[in-house]
Amino acid sequence: MRRRDLLRHLHQHGFNQTDKFLLAIVLVGENDAVDGHYYLRTPFEAEPGWGVASINFEIKALLERAEKR
Repeated sequence: MRRRDLLRHLHQHGFNQTDKFLLAIVLVGENDAVDGHYYLRTPFEAEPGWGVASINFEIKALLERAEKR
C-alpha cells in the first residue's frame, strides 16, 4: 500500500483532542471502486515536532489498527 501525509495542524488537533477526532480512511481504486470506510479513534502516538510541516503514514499500518464499518 501507499503512504499518505497528514498536515501538521490536523495531526496536532487529533493528538490534543482525541475525544473529538476520528481519522476516516476510504480507499478508492480503479473504476472508482471503494474499499472502506475505516475509522481510527486514536491514530497518533506523539505530538509532531517543532517545524514539522507534514508527516507520512503507511496506509497499511493505519488500517491494521482501524475498525471497518
